Amino acid sequence: MEPALAILVLASIGQDSRLLVRNLTAGGVCAEAVPDHRALIARLTREMPDGPGMLIIAEEALQPAQMQALVAQISLQPPWSDIPIIVITSAGAVDSPERLQTLHAFGPTGAVTMLERPFKVLTLTTMVQVALRARRRQFQVRDLLVIQERDARQIAEKAAELARTNDELEQFAAVASHDLQEPLRMITSYIDLIGRRYGDIFDARAVEYFAHVADGAQRMRALINSILEYSRLGQEGVSFVETDSGAAVADAMQQLAPRITETEGVITTAALPCVRSNRLLLGQVFMNLIGNALTFCESQPTIRIGAHDEGRNWLFTVADNGIGMPRELQDKLFKIFRRLHAAGKYRGTGIGLATCKKIVDLHGGRIWAESTVGAGSTFYIALPK
Repeated sequence: MEPALAILVLASIGQDSRLLVRNLTAGGVCAEAVPDHRALIARLTREMPDGPGMLIIAEEALQPAQMQALVAQISLQPPWSDIPIIVITSAGAVDSPERLQTLHAFGPTGAVTMLERPFKVLTLTTMVQVALRARRRQFQVRDLLVIQERDARQIAEKAAELARTNDELEQFAAVASHDLQEPLRMITSYIDLIGRRYGDIFDARAVEYFAHVADGAQRMRALINSILEYSRLGQEGVSFVETDSGAAVADAMQQLAPRITETEGVITTAALPCVRSNRLLLGQVFMNLIGNALTFCESQPTIRIGAHDEGRNWLFTVADNGIGMPRELQDKLFKIFRRLHAAGKYRGTGIGLATCKKIVDLHGGRIWAESTVGAGSTFYIALPK
């Protein structure tokens, strides 16, 4: 916070000080008179920890030793560095020994201006106003440096916290890839073994029960693999090169070929541009979006993929004729484990769109959706050129 910028005036005669104060006040400047150099030093040290706005000192009011004592006191206070000082001198030669001695005494403060008598009050007031503006800038710069130092410290703390979180995430990924998979493999192995050995003596209800157990185990495996995949995104260095986005879409369609055939999906692709991206990750985004369009559809899926040049970005669109979604749910789509439908009705883990968002974020882009219930959805992906 910027301190009050008081002006302390010291002259050899009290009436002279009061006259200076009165003239400054008439000129719109707040000033206070002090009787001697001891009172000036006491006022500085006791009441003004941030330093005053400036000092106005009549040269004859201080002996050389007193000047040195005042300068020494100012030098002990870092906030007072470069405090503006106006020294009022008698008429005389510019290079007189007395004036040189005064300049030498106040030299360490680095901000001394000499004003020779006689002078106009307007001249003094103008000098004071200019000096106070400079002093205010000093305090503003100081406060800015304090804020920058605080922000840098907070950023460093957040970076350290993020590093710890990433380490914990890596450890979790290791647990998910081994410790959680191992008991799951045992469950599925014994389910398969029981089914082969005793399947012929099970009635229809027992067969149905074991089918539910096997399906639950498969969904658990898919969920663990999805979590593992999500946690690893961005953990290792990701390279971005000029990539044919059409090739990334083709990769996704090749991975989804069995489901496209199964659902009799129709996918049309416009001419797609080259973008600076990671082909594997970009293909994963399209695979998740196309896969969702194939899943959340009550009729023959129709998917249209295109791109538009928006100047600074390429805007990709993936439009479908699926079941759509209410507007109030569209902001929740990209949260991890956010499912809009019961797991028994539509398969999936609730991580696919969260993965898409994380990948697009890694590319410095943005992803969002627009949808109408019963009329399909359009997903938009803005990637910088």
